[in-house]
Amino acid sequence: MDTKWRGKFCLAILPILLWANLTAATELVGMTAIIDTKVKENTKMVRPEESHHEQIFVMVKGRPFQIVAKTEILDKEGLQISIDRLAVPCKARIIYQLLKTREPIVTRLMVQQLQPNATAAWPPVLPR
Repeated sequence: MDTKWRGKFCLAILPILLWANLTAATELVGMTAIIDTKVKENTKMVRPEESHHEQIFVMVKGRPFQIVAKTEILDKEGLQISIDRLAVPCKARIIYQLLKTREPIVTRLMVQQLQPNATAAWPPVLPR
């Protein structure tokens, strides 16, 4: 294949590859599980020269599920709450996106039942 055709082929196939990339990251998965705890990670504690960045996760059996600004969190009554008001441990329905890197990003979290020792208090912030 000469250079002229190779360039046209690459331009034609590029939108298809980009579409495949986006669809791989948009599949939603749902599960019901016990959320053990919630965690804040602070990147500034590790790299002070970088701008302050905090990531928030809920932990399910030791696996981190990232909470982002668009995550919808609902309490047992179905009312929207902030992550600060989420009491853990709790049983919840979690809807999440599985990124190509296999990292889950929570889109919706619905509390179904609080455990007897549930608290909304945060554990210490972890360095990242």
